[in-house]
Amino acid sequence: MLFRSLSLAQKTIPAADRLLERASGTDAIVSSLAGIKVLGRGPMLGYLVALVAGMVVVLYAFRFTRAPERGWTVVAVLAVVTGIVAMVVADKWKGQPQFFLNEVNIVYVAGDHAVAHSALGLYSPHAASFDLAASAETLRLRPRKGVDSFSVRVNDDLRVAGLAVRANDMRAMFGQAILPATKQPHATAKLTATGLEVTVTATQPLEDCFFKCNRFVAPLGDLPAGATKTFRHLETGDAFSSRVVQNTADELRTRLRRLFFPDPVYTLGKQRLTDTAAFRERGPAVYGWTAAPLFPSTLEQKVAHRAINFWSIEAPVTYTGRQIIIPRGLATLRLKNKDARTVERAEGRFSGTRASTLLAEFSLPADCPDVQVATARVVVNFRGSAFRCHVSMQAPGTDELKIKRQPELTGDTVPNPRQWYDPARRSFLVAVEIEPVTLEQAAVNYWQIRELDMEIGGTVQ
Repeated sequence: MLFRSLSLAQKTIPAADRLLERASGTDAIVSSLAGIKVLGRGPMLGYLVALVAGMVVVLYAFRFTRAPERGWTVVAVLAVVTGIVAMVVADKWKGQPQFFLNEVNIVYVAGDHAVAHSALGLYSPHAASFDLAASAETLRLRPRKGVDSFSVRVNDDLRVAGLAVRANDMRAMFGQAILPATKQPHATAKLTATGLEVTVTATQPLEDCFFKCNRFVAPLGDLPAGATKTFRHLETGDAFSSRVVQNTADELRTRLRRLFFPDPVYTLGKQRLTDTAAFRERGPAVYGWTAAPLFPSTLEQKVAHRAINFWSIEAPVTYTGRQIIIPRGLATLRLKNKDARTVERAEGRFSGTRASTLLAEFSLPADCPDVQVATARVVVNFRGSAFRCHVSMQAPGTDELKIKRQPELTGDTVPNPRQWYDPARRSFLVAVEIEPVTLEQAAVNYWQIRELDMEIGGTVQ
């Protein structure tokens, strides 16, 4: 049961806990969750009441003296001295390091099953030992590679006794866990003649949600607990976040999200950047954020406990109606010529310093029914003053080693799309040829394709 449920997470974000373990920024993200000591509302109210009461007592006492007006001077001096002392004490108090157990969770939801891939950081300002307990049937936990392993006792529960943490150090742990069997968030997507519709049912508050499938990204915003919302006529966007004003929480989420969906970096290097295939999700999903700790483990010692949770909620796409439009970003993109991968920076993003040819195949999504294509549009966002970009459609069955120049597209609309559509592979083949204007300019310049995509419309057969 454990391994069958944990395997659900492999479908969308493969081995997310392993990725968190390898990522250099994970420790910084875990440490950023640590807060500082501040007075709560109760202690702050008590401080103000005591201060006001003291001032009233002093003024009342000076009424029985020969110079009661001096009471105001004493009260003013008392207020200033008390405020200074309070600020000094608060500064010293806030500067004291505190114990914390922080967790970063990547949660994959498929139906009623939820699996968390987690990175945990246990910090201690001085050398100490801790006792950690969890259910042995739902959790796997391990230390970072290269660090001394901890001893585990398994009876009815999994228990890590005497987990040692060095002074002013953070003990990092990684693992997977099946979350308790409670009702999980649910999402579905529907593609119609008018566009894409996404329906999300949130069993808990989800913040800054977005829908992502292949290269298609659409922000959804915040969802309150227990609410069901339908977002209609979604269009692809350039940003994951729907927030206009960014705060520290948004910055932290951006750093974590980029581990799985890294932004392309357009460099002058010839080598391909880090392969992002392992970071891409395997299907459509709605992503959102929560902050409550959820990894099923507890410490017997009382420490501050904070978390950041990145939810991946499976959202299967259904196709309804006779007419459908597949927006750009939803079609599957595959490069047919191997040499094109040397200039690939991400799916649909490329850059280079020399002449190149990209032979891109755009296929209908796997769950999409067969379509009698009526319209097709190619989107190429090309930048490069020292290079020219020629875009043409290739006939079905074109040999990738012998690309023949077809009539160049004069606009983004494909004329007579049925001529170029391959019903056997359910795909279009687009050739993008980049050549320098002059050899002298090409030696010191480079080109970029910030978007290479296709929109397809037609009738369901």
